[in-house]
Amino acid sequence: MCTGIIHVPKQGSKKEKEFSFGFYLFENKLFLIEEDEELQEILAKVKNDMFDGCTLHMVLLFICNALIDNDILYLQKIEENLEKVEDVVIKRIPEHFNEVIMRYRKQLSESRAYYEQLMNMGDFMQMYMNRESLVEEEQGWERYMNRVERLHNYVETIREYLQQIREMYQTQIDIHQNRIMSILTIVTTLFLPLTLITGWYGMNFPGMPEFQWKYGYLAVIGVSVLLIIIEIVYFKKKQIWISSKDVI
Repeated sequence: MCTGIIHVPKQGSKKEKEFSFGFYLFENKLFLIEEDEELQEILAKVKNDMFDGCTLHMVLLFICNALIDNDILYLQKIEENLEKVEDVVIKRIPEHFNEVIMRYRKQLSESRAYYEQLMNMGDFMQMYMNRESLVEEEQGWERYMNRVERLHNYVETIREYLQQIREMYQTQIDIHQNRIMSILTIVTTLFLPLTLITGWYGMNFPGMPEFQWKYGYLAVIGVSVLLIIIEIVYFKKKQIWISSKDVI
């Protein structure tokens, strides 16, 4: 006797939806229980795979294989979409990045739990076939386990790739913040001499000769402009300057 419940997550197009079904295998009877009719299409595919002498154990195996037939295409589509996200992150800091990443993370977590569920079921069925000395069925479940394990490993690879994209995004954020701090530092350095001049001449001591000189105001303007020019030349010579990319 074998019994269990399989939860199939939503994968692929928006038309597809998640569903669950239970199975009960006892002697020469196989019962499949579901609330909706999502299993009907899978059963239609399984009928084409049946052959003379096909046991109910093999029918259940065909159903399980049909559940994962298109999963590799679904996972490849996720990987391709993540590659596009990576290209965007390399060029600029994208908007709504966290929402996109969390959506893919949820999908991959569901797929990971799904394949772990199928691997546990496959382990049980292999032990059951071994105990009943059903060699052909045991080999079939072993091949099925290999398929599920490869899909599970693929999901883990994509999850690691997703983590790398998140780290790349954080690196871009850090670089952008460092650029902003560099801009603020340069601007502060440029205006520091001007702040000193305005503070110095803002004291209004009567003995300051520049107050009595008719060209004093123009002289202060000239000195301020000259200081700015000297600083700009120095920064460019030392390759410390603000580019258009830093401002964006």
